[in-house]
Amino acid sequence: MEGAEQGNSEVFSRREYSRPDFWNDRFRESPHAFDWYVTWKELRKFLLILAHPEDCPSVLMVGCGSSTLSADMGKVGYDVTNIDISDVALGQMGERTGQEGVQMDAAKCAFRDGSFDLVLDKGTFDALACAEGSQLPDLIVSEMGRLARNTVIIITHGRPELRQARFESSLAASGPWRCRALKCELSPMSQFINIMRSKYPDRSIASIFRDKEALATAVKAMAEYTEHKTVGEEAGEKRQTHCWVYLFLRPSRPQAGTEAK
Repeated sequence: MEGAEQGNSEVFSRREYSRPDFWNDRFRESPHAFDWYVTWKELRKFLLILAHPEDCPSVLMVGCGSSTLSADMGKVGYDVTNIDISDVALGQMGERTGQEGVQMDAAKCAFRDGSFDLVLDKGTFDALACAEGSQLPDLIVSEMGRLARNTVIIITHGRPELRQARFESSLAASGPWRCRALKCELSPMSQFINIMRSKYPDRSIASIFRDKEALATAVKAMAEYTEHKTVGEEAGEKRQTHCWVYLFLRPSRPQAGTEAK
């Protein structure tokens, strides 16, 4: 489910995020690769320390969408199985990377308990959590726990005070689990999208790209952030510059180390 270029100006009901036809349409409109939050470049130091392919060789990528993460993980030794509700996204990924995937509802997976060493989600929970009151994102996290032999990783914009207890509650049926929550700086593309959204909250990303003056303003703010790693406070501007990596380990798995292997 991850991906689909975020510049569409149409406003959708957030409950549409659970519908396959919604995502099929989005991926047809934007067939290029896109990563929410972070790419392998930003995640590499976390994954190779916390879930090295020697410890977690088999991986289930939940809601793979048009992300490049699965292919990049495959290059360093992970055996990745991709699932997504969108058959269009899976077909496009196969054409780009040669990786195959399975069209599947992540809340009702057709895999046996403990089928994968690592089950990973980057953005699917957040997309579905946009629908206020929906239990679907919690069902997906619960299913991730059922399928994980020893490790679950959820990458989200949600801070621990907003997310950790919810994740722990959803995983309780398959627990117990040990949890670590780690901050990870967003990718340059995600930083730039956040800059455009914060400066022009009522405009689509596509319209900002067409506006030379607005685009120049965003580019300048991006350059300032890259140099100083701070967010300007003019006009009360606030934006998130990091996401969170939640690592859940079964007690039977040794504590993750502090250095990459």
